[in-house]
Amino acid sequence: MTRIAKALIIATIALIPCVVQAEEFVVGNFDSGTNPVNWKPAANTYGSAGGGASGDAAFDAAVRHGTSGSSLRITWSGVDGVGKYGGGVITDSVTVSDLSGFDALSFWIFTPNVDTDVSIGIMTTDYITGYAQLQEYLVTGTSVWQNVIIPIGALKRNNTDLDLTRIKEIKWLAENGDDASGIIYVDDVSLCNLRHAPAGTKIYTGGDKGHAYEADIPGDTVVTWDGAYQSLTTDELSIEVSTGYSVSWVSVPDNVSNLIKNTTTYFSYQFINNGNKADSIAVSSLTIAGQELPTTLYIDNDRSGTYTDGDAAHPLSADLVPDSTHYFLVGIYMPDTATLGFSTGKRITAKDKAGAGSNDSWPTGADDDTITDEFVYAYSGTSISVIKSSDTASAAPADIITYTITYANSGDLPANHVMITEVLPFNTTFDTEVSAVHDPDVAVQYFVDGAWQDGASAAATKIRWIDTSLAASGTASVSYKVRVR
Repeated sequence: MTRIAKALIIATIALIPCVVQAEEFVVGNFDSGTNPVNWKPAANTYGSAGGGASGDAAFDAAVRHGTSGSSLRITWSGVDGVGKYGGGVITDSVTVSDLSGFDALSFWIFTPNVDTDVSIGIMTTDYITGYAQLQEYLVTGTSVWQNVIIPIGALKRNNTDLDLTRIKEIKWLAENGDDASGIIYVDDVSLCNLRHAPAGTKIYTGGDKGHAYEADIPGDTVVTWDGAYQSLTTDELSIEVSTGYSVSWVSVPDNVSNLIKNTTTYFSYQFINNGNKADSIAVSSLTIAGQELPTTLYIDNDRSGTYTDGDAAHPLSADLVPDSTHYFLVGIYMPDTATLGFSTGKRITAKDKAGAGSNDSWPTGADDDTITDEFVYAYSGTSISVIKSSDTASAAPADIITYTITYANSGDLPANHVMITEVLPFNTTFDTEVSAVHDPDVAVQYFVDGAWQDGASAAATKIRWIDTSLAASGTASVSYKVRVR
């Protein structure tokens, strides 16, 4: 029986020894077109076994970063014998075993599952692993291709026992989320150096004190010009990297139209300390247009993107070590007196050195010491909520599952042209015999071979309903059936 439940997938790129001197080393671009082999269930890694855990991995030329080549496609479904993990390990891809000469891991990632919770890990030959959360380094959700750069130090901070000279594998894990199944695409994995060194770092050149003709220890340099070794004599230098302050947004919200009166709406923000020294970042909000509405800043302790118990009022500033991310919320109250067109414009500001910072032109030359974001919060007269349910918690192959989507307009004006799009669950097919169920006044379309059509098809991968008008305080529902493969 296939159980539909929370799942974890672990994809691993194995590493072999290699001498690295370059500024950047390409771990894998997956352009060979040869599918990975030696797939193993994640249970082999975590010590549990059995159950319905399944997964697959292949090089995919249809979904990739760039105009040619392939990506690494990783899929998962189900749970293992103790109901915890699904997925597996890929062990045949090749890269470098010594990461001590690099400062960052770079790769491109995309998942059709919106906001998939992914952990990135590196594991040594004696199975010691350090992790970092992908969400801390994203510009937007995971449902678009984007480049992610994670400092190696962030992985090591998670586990100080990590030996960077004995690395065996790089891992991508989908975990702790609500996705019972899904896909991750990874492409163009490389190791590189960061743009800056830690504050106070000293870079020396001088006598040839280590290996001959190599600048390999403090105070060392190449000391004589020699045709065989192409070495050069220079005077001894001592350079100290100065302190630099810099902050940038990781994620900012869009404009929002809200209907529900007498409620608070929360806007989620993230910023990162890009400097090379611990910093205190002052945050504030200012009304720049429209109505002055009650506004409160909160620390988003659980990084949920909305207010939950434990999210305390934000202090005047937040302390961040280099390369760390801060999460906070802006809560705005919509009063009972709101009418259509009622709005407020807000400017959110983050400024380093506890609000006293001024541009030091480091590291980019732009003003990285003060950043702002502006958005508009408006009363629209409509507000749509959606609830999805199924008629079973588990199903076996060939079983039919019915999914029902109930949507409601809690506003005081009709909602026109309400469109609901549903992606078919992994490992199922749309059953044309039972078709999608909906009100006769609601149009239904099917996504087949990259285009929407009116006719039902077993090849459909998505379904959408178009409701021309949902009355104020109105509720409606649609449903569809799929067959488990």
